[in-house]
Amino acid sequence: MNDNWTLFIKKHKNIYLTKDAFEDLCQKFLDYHYTGKTILSNKDLNKAKDDKLYVIFLAKWFTENLSNSRKSQIRKEFSKFIEIKNKKELKIYRWVVCLPYTLDDEEMKWWLNWQEKQHKETGININLFDGNFIIEKVKKYDLYDKWFLEEKEIKKNEKKEQLKH
Repeated sequence: MNDNWTLFIKKHKNIYLTKDAFEDLCQKFLDYHYTGKTILSNKDLNKAKDDKLYVIFLAKWFTENLSNSRKSQIRKEFSKFIEIKNKKELKIYRWVVCLPYTLDDEEMKWWLNWQEKQHKETGININLFDGNFIIEKVKKYDLYDKWFLEEKEIKKNEKKEQLKH
């Protein structure tokens, strides 16, 4: 896990608050990333209505290897998503998995095979946004300080900026 995510954990105090904060962060950065689309967490699918175009995301606080159990969680969540999508006849732009962890070569091979198979079977575009990608986008959308830095660090950075001008 890189230093950015260590800061994230520190700011959000414990693993339970961190999991919730990670999901909130994903919601927020996806709102910026997919402007004009309705962003909805996989767990909130029952709130979806058939008159909008959705980006559905699954935020999983996996900070290390993508074990078989974790792969199974992703598969089950996708199956649940497909079932509700079909039942409610939802219009889906894409399904996104967000992880703070960056997959290794073997895990990425599994992901790409699974992703391709699901796309062929369902026609759904599927993305994986890993920790490095999320950090990059969070910085691009000026969300980093709020989600990763303690209040005293934010004030310190603001003072540095003021001194530059």
